[in-house]
Amino acid sequence: MVNLHPQYETIYLLSQIQNVRGRRYNIGLHQDEQVIKGYCYEETTAGFFRAWVLNEMHVAILKAANQLIVAGANMLAQKTGLEHGEVTEILEECVTHGILCENQVRFRSANDGENIFEAKTWSLYIVDTGGIHALKDAGIPYRRLPYTTSIDQRLRIYRRNIYLVKENAGEQEKNIIFLEDMLDGNGNLGTPLLLETLKLEIPTVVLYDSTIARILDVQKAVGYLIEQLRSHNLQVYDIAENISKTT
Repeated sequence: MVNLHPQYETIYLLSQIQNVRGRRYNIGLHQDEQVIKGYCYEETTAGFFRAWVLNEMHVAILKAANQLIVAGANMLAQKTGLEHGEVTEILEECVTHGILCENQVRFRSANDGENIFEAKTWSLYIVDTGGIHALKDAGIPYRRLPYTTSIDQRLRIYRRNIYLVKENAGEQEKNIIFLEDMLDGNGNLGTPLLLETLKLEIPTVVLYDSTIARILDVQKAVGYLIEQLRSHNLQVYDIAENISKTT
């Protein structure tokens, strides 16, 4: 049986990325001459939004993005109950005016057709400076994500949210962990982490991606570990089955 490396899913994802591009307030956007130019100061960005375009739909999107920290358009549509088309339009306005920023993760094409994301782009939305001011204005605590957070960490939050949104679960209700984080250097379940998990009073959910396992030809190894986890009464959740519905 093939031994799994710790972080094997993350390593695979990073190997498939062609590039990552960021979009935020008045940077790389096509805007008319009436748009205010400058930095994201509270008196310009948040004040501009309050005076002109901020409404309950913008606030709903902002609150959902803040709750998830790193979110996709479909995730935000599901969290807010808005139509996907509406969400897309609102997201563009939010990025344009500094409420949210966007990371566009572009996956490369594979000659063998085995890249599961095959030339797709994941757009990740994160609260930007104007959004921080708007949250403050609304009395909502800001869930901080440092700008120095690496793309693999952002993808980890994003992939965790696939479970949270699809199952409508709160972070405080479950202990959520990735299978790849439970492995030791020999591809076995790390005993200290497993024992620590079992001591928790809240249910534990272990996330994995069956499609990545198939591409890497490690289904048997993953299946064996899943059986072990279930024998300890841990819930195992396949995010591959729901990734297109929430990204």
